Amino acid sequence: MHGHSSFIFSLAVLPNNDIVSGGEDRALKIWSGNNNSIELTSFSNMLFVSKKLIFLLCFIDGNCKQTIMLPNTVWCVAAMENGDIVTATSDAVARIWTKDPQRSADELKLAEYDAKLAAVAIPRYPPPS
Repeated sequence: MHGHSSFIFSLAVLPNNDIVSGGEDRALKIWSGNNNSIELTSFSNMLFVSKKLIFLLCFIDGNCKQTIMLPNTVWCVAAMENGDIVTATSDAVARIWTKDPQRSADELKLAEYDAKLAAVAIPRYPPPS
């Protein structure tokens, strides 16, 4: 997995010190944090602060653990105490991302989300044969 393809608008630090980023490329990325790093939570609401951003990124080992695509630009990410992630996107929707199956969306909501993603997906050229 690779980094963002455009501007990063928001960062947050999860309770396990992993770092979440979101940006113009419509991607939410979860990065492995360095367990030996200093306290990172003070940087969790940072936007457009280049010197601090460079400082923070020094503590990321560069391993993108997961990428979640969203239908619109990710303006803000926030980490909840339970490890869930909240995103706010340019379609005026806040979404909560969880690993807990009991708090997961039902099949209908997941299908609606997949349809939104498909509607904004860029087709591959040439199409697969």
